[in-house]
Amino acid sequence: MKKSIKKSSRRKWVVGGVAFFGSIALLTTGFATWVVGVNESSDDGEVTIGVDTVDNKSVIFTVDVDETDYSIKLAEKEQITGQPIVNTEGTLGADFTFKLTNFYIEIGSDSLNEYNKIKLTIAEYQEGKANNSVSADTTNTRDGEGPWSYLELVTTEIQFKGKENAAAEGWTRTPSNDLNASTIKYERNTPVDVTLDWGDYFGTEKSPA
Repeated sequence: MKKSIKKSSRRKWVVGGVAFFGSIALLTTGFATWVVGVNESSDDGEVTIGVDTVDNKSVIFTVDVDETDYSIKLAEKEQITGQPIVNTEGTLGADFTFKLTNFYIEIGSDSLNEYNKIKLTIAEYQEGKANNSVSADTTNTRDGEGPWSYLELVTTEIQFKGKENAAAEGWTRTPSNDLNASTIKYERNTPVDVTLDWGDYFGTEKSPA
């Protein structure tokens, strides 16, 4: 009876031991599989890497026309009645001033030194729209040969940047002192007057009246 108990107990230990080591083997195999699955193989050696330099040369510019003063009038400021109209310099003139406001300029660091002002021009001829230049002297009052302009700009430039990229008077610069920033912003909210005048076809600073 005693031997039967020992043999039975030994048999249970043997079966239990085999099952225990079997489970360890399964766990170990599963862990090894997981390790292989999440790790990439590596090796020592030389690697050649090419690096390209990226330049920030972007420029963004927006501006609004002041809604309170956005038009010009091709007519005299004064109404003349009961007398001949005489071409008199400096006494008559059209309402040739309008305002621009809400200036926003953003310049990439690699183009920062290329821009310091806004340059204004009168657009050239477009199909279906009048041209600002004329070659024919229909009034027989012009000297030399054309072309001449009907209108000319008095305000031709708006400076927004001074020395060392500082903001010009009336402007703000962001960031104010960091010259290594990737982009620099210049802003102005106060209006700027843009003025035109009669062109050289009529004689500069003279009314065609």
